[in-house]
Amino acid sequence: MLGMSGFEFLRIIKSHDQLRSIPVVILSTSNYDSDVQQAYALSAASYIVKPIAYSAFVSIIKIFVAYWTINEHPV
Repeated sequence: MLGMSGFEFLRIIKSHDQLRSIPVVILSTSNYDSDVQQAYALSAASYIVKPIAYSAFVSIIKIFVAYWTINEHPV
């Protein structure tokens, strides 16, 4: 992201009452435990590490879409 980190953006989103309930999924190249922990501490709904191979990335996105299609969200 240009101008701010994903963590800064997540912190801003989760600090606003009207936006707080929006599920935010982190899609990152980082698999550092500290980044995963920080994302969840900031109320991320999920943390996905982007695979390097395109075919693996497509598979991950298909699984992600399937999950969010069947997941129940608050109304």
